Amino acid sequence: MAAGALLPEGQSKLGQEQALQGDSASADENCHDPGVPRMTPKTLCECCMKNKGFELPELNEVLMLNYRGFRKIEGLGAYTQVRSLFLDCNGISRIENLDVMPLLISLYLQSNCIKRIENLEKLEHLQYLNLAQNAISEIENLGSLNSLETLNLSANKIKDVSSLAGLKDRPSLKSVDVSCNYIEDGTNLLTFWEGILPNIECLYVHHNPCSRELKDARRTLVSSLPRLRWLDERPVTAVERVGCEAWANNGKSRDAELKAKQEFWQKEKEDKERSFYNTMRVQEAYAQRMRAQQELQAKRDAAREEVSATLKSTGVLREGWVEVAARPYATVSSMPAGSSSPADSSSTQPKSDLRAKVEAALFARRQEESKQHEQSQAQEASKVQTEAELSIHTAPPEAQEGTTSEDLAASLPGDAAEVALPAVVATFEWSSFRDRRLGRLVADFRYNFKKASAALSEEFDCAVSEAECRQRYGQLCRPSNGTDKEANKSAASRAIKEASAAAKDGPPPDAAAVQEVSQWFVRRVAKGPAEGVQPQAAKSSTEPRRIDADEKELLDLNTVESDEPVAAQQYQPRRSEWSSLLEAPGPAAQGSFKPPPRAAPGTDGVNTIVSRPATGGGSQEVTSLFELD
Repeated sequence: MAAGALLPEGQSKLGQEQALQGDSASADENCHDPGVPRMTPKTLCECCMKNKGFELPELNEVLMLNYRGFRKIEGLGAYTQVRSLFLDCNGISRIENLDVMPLLISLYLQSNCIKRIENLEKLEHLQYLNLAQNAISEIENLGSLNSLETLNLSANKIKDVSSLAGLKDRPSLKSVDVSCNYIEDGTNLLTFWEGILPNIECLYVHHNPCSRELKDARRTLVSSLPRLRWLDERPVTAVERVGCEAWANNGKSRDAELKAKQEFWQKEKEDKERSFYNTMRVQEAYAQRMRAQQELQAKRDAAREEVSATLKSTGVLREGWVEVAARPYATVSSMPAGSSSPADSSSTQPKSDLRAKVEAALFARRQEESKQHEQSQAQEASKVQTEAELSIHTAPPEAQEGTTSEDLAASLPGDAAEVALPAVVATFEWSSFRDRRLGRLVADFRYNFKKASAALSEEFDCAVSEAECRQRYGQLCRPSNGTDKEANKSAASRAIKEASAAAKDGPPPDAAAVQEVSQWFVRRVAKGPAEGVQPQAAKSSTEPRRIDADEKELLDLNTVESDEPVAAQQYQPRRSEWSSLLEAPGPAAQGSFKPPPRAAPGTDGVNTIVSRPATGGGSQEVTSLFELD
């Protein structure tokens, strides 16, 4: 037995300190040996340049001084910006002179001759400390390392669990390695970590003398450390944690551990199957939806082609479809200089589609209303005719012999006479609104009373002759005589005052006049814009693409809202029937007046809008079909 073992405890510690001082003194002596490498500025600069660093010390953040044979840490005062310092595999026996690196994060001192942890108080940002393969026998002086997370003390000279008590000063540690030491007390080693570092995540305790004698060490550590993710040489899986916790909670029963693992596996299998089936259902639903959309689109395309072929061959539009003007487009070559790109013009595509859809819906609504009105009139006419026949049959014979169709039509009340006898035409009665329309039409047609009478008859659905229009216009334009001049002047001023006062507190306008104007407007909208009003030509430096008049664009109302971009095209706006109704015809329209377009009745009773080519130049107005479903 060594002589030091028979000495008292105080004397033994004093002897150890003296031995350490003696070792440091001998190390200092060895450092002054000319054959031992030292950390001189030249040597440090050579190490930096060799490891792709910088010649200026303050620019280096990584300093690699490993495998150089240094015995002492010195000469690092100029390297104040270093974050990682590699001093492994040297002959360093003491940690010192590191206060000049306050920003140090990683310190590698493995494979040296260090016997004590010291002189680390200034390294507040240190997170990783590697002291493996040294001669350290006790963990100490870690209280000032507030950021330390990883500590490697493997292959040192730690002999008992009490030497690990210095770890309680650093509860922020997440990874500790004390493997390959000389710890023999296995029971205390297993219970030590739960009280000192309960939140530890990585722990290495293998290859100690007690590792061969410990039983259920892994189950004990896993069940006592809830955040442990890695133990010794393999990770801690979820199923292992479930089994270890069941083992610890049921009196260290292996059957409880096995049952808990089986339940975990079954639940995990069910979750995976559920996730798989949910994914398959989503994919199948998406595939069905896409197939339904493709089939619907194919049906629409086939119906559109069939209707287009029928329209071209017979000239009759099938019921349930409507023909509207297509949108002309211009190619890239026809775009004027400085105009917007096709991507900018494609933004107006949804607006034009929506407008076309609204117009088609309004037209369909007008058709439906007209059909309902015709049906009601037919029913009422049949009812009245039945009553008239009954009255004729019940009348005396002498009365029946003198009855004519004119007398029968006169005896029918209201509109029933018109329905029963379509040959009877309503008489034209002049009013203030019809007088104003007469003056406007005469001015538009340049005093052509024949055209003016035809247009007036068409607007009010009443026959008026050219002579009546000329006579009425002459009465309206006839100058007043001298005796009535003052009376007319006073009447005009009085009418102006009454009109100005009527806007504030006057009586409401005449209901008959309002109804007449409303009916005129509805008939005007139903018949469409007048052909005399031509759309303004688009201002372009080049002529737009010419579209064939026979070309048809077939669009469905259900898909008209799709805003797919049209490449290399520019939308040319066209005037709708609403703007043509609200705007007054200009001089250009007065010179080339044409009656408004009328609906051409088809063989099946569905009206087809007849498209006419534009008269202004480079493009022609094309028609397209909309399905009214």
